[in-house]
Amino acid sequence: MLHSYLQQLLRTETLEQHPGLLEQLQKFLDQESYERERLQSSSHVAKAVGTVKHSVKTVSQAVTSVPSNLFQKVDSVMDGISKALHVSKEKD
Repeated sequence: MLHSYLQQLLRTETLEQHPGLLEQLQKFLDQESYERERLQSSSHVAKAVGTVKHSVKTVSQAVTSVPSNLFQKVDSVMDGISKALHVSKEKD
């Protein structure tokens, strides 16, 4: 089926009626240009994945570099606030 369709497209009359058709068919059937475009696409995907990976790594480093005593201070402040609220509710 594809063979007969290509034969129709490659007829002299068809090529004369549609300038540029032969170049388009050659580009369509050319494996080198397909491979080149595929490699370019894969490099774009690899760059995007690399950017995301770098961002995740940066965030994880920032989270792990926060001193643990900061968490303890926040925890103690929140504990003090919750105790104060609990005591004031009991008085009411």
